[in-house]
Amino acid sequence: MIKRLRERRFRNLCFELAASSKHIVVLGPTRSGKTTFVRNMARVLRRCCDFVILDMYGEYGGVVRPSVRPRIPFGPWLRNLAMVLRPASGGVEMTRAVYRALRRAKGWADFLAELERMTVDWELRRGASAVLSRVEPLHYAGVLVDAEAAIPQSCTVDFSQLNEEEKAYAMLMTLTWLFGGMRKWPRRRFIVVEEFRATLLGDQVTPVVAPMLDRVARTNHRLVIVTQSLPPNRDIRDTLLQQNIVVFHPGDVLAWQYYLNGFHRDVMSLKGHEALVYMADQRKWKKLKVPETLD
Repeated sequence: MIKRLRERRFRNLCFELAASSKHIVVLGPTRSGKTTFVRNMARVLRRCCDFVILDMYGEYGGVVRPSVRPRIPFGPWLRNLAMVLRPASGGVEMTRAVYRALRRAKGWADFLAELERMTVDWELRRGASAVLSRVEPLHYAGVLVDAEAAIPQSCTVDFSQLNEEEKAYAMLMTLTWLFGGMRKWPRRRFIVVEEFRATLLGDQVTPVVAPMLDRVARTNHRLVIVTQSLPPNRDIRDTLLQQNIVVFHPGDVLAWQYYLNGFHRDVMSLKGHEALVYMADQRKWKKLKVPETLD
């Protein structure tokens, strides 16, 4: 009986999140229940919503089908490449190299060849080398394709077969491509993306997606950002805190920090697979047990 009540509460919450005008930020340390929450949410909503799960480590297999390998087509969206690969600085030198290479390139091979020629030009070599070092590994991994590519309306994009460096760049370029061609969707569509951190560079996904939240929402898409902690950048952190928040126990130190920054006091008493949820539209906090499995 208790299990059924917990499942009913969880299902009701999922439908409230689906109806919300805000995106979803899922916070919590490793093994706290973040993936379980997203998996179960997809199971509850997959009949009425579409899901595109960008799966870094093969954790979402079988939840949303089909499962496809990442395929990144050549196209005009590449003009935004530098902004994504260097979100902090804008990648001015990279932008110049990309635009110069796109003048003659008709495919990935031409694009890489043009960048290779620029590496001997003292004005363009830094930007060209920076782009090459990020794109060339994906070319050899078979991720880049010249033919037109389209992601199914619901699917899991499996990045788990790539090495760590390839995963990082493939994820960022896939997001750029998705955002560049995003159109009004007939029903609610969730894009699940997990934050990853690069040594000395910090967060890689949130600096890219945070400026796009309003634009994405207008096309009936909602991002589900799965991360271990809030980003250090104040502007990005404030943007995420305006969304729906699902937080699992972050540890005693961070729990106090969250509480002092406005989270409900229940954040300090969360136990295993318990979540504290902030519904931004309703301005309400809810505490619930996330079921490990759904009947």
